[in-house]
Amino acid sequence: AEETVAEEETVAEEETVAEEETVAEEGAVAEEEMVAEEETIAAEETIAEEESVTEEETVAEADAVAEDETVAAEETVAEEETVAEEETVAEEETVAEEATIVEADAVAEDETDAAEETVAEEEPVAEEETVA
Repeated sequence: AEETVAEEETVAEEETVAEEETVAEEGAVAEEEMVAEEETIAAEETIAEEESVTEEETVAEADAVAEDETVAAEETVAEEETVAEEETVAEEETVAEEATIVEADAVAEDETDAAEETVAEEEPVAEEETVA
């Protein structure tokens, strides 16, 4: 009877120890799973933040490039307009100079013709006076 009681106590102790070990193992496994889940969540949040920052930087770079291209295009248009204005002014000045030269030539020609006519009129008079 004592052996049976001792065996039952031993069995009961072994079962208690086995239960405690199982509970401890289950607790450790649950804790490891929780830590792994927290680490996974933290890693996913870090990746999401890095992707967001990268996306914001890409958008900012694209905006900067677009702004630079717009400024360059505006400067090119302004330069082309300035060159076109300068060419127009130069053409207008050239036309005005050519018109002035033509007018001056016409005036000079008229004055030359008038002088020649005056000389032609005065010559016969001078000849007549010389003869007389």
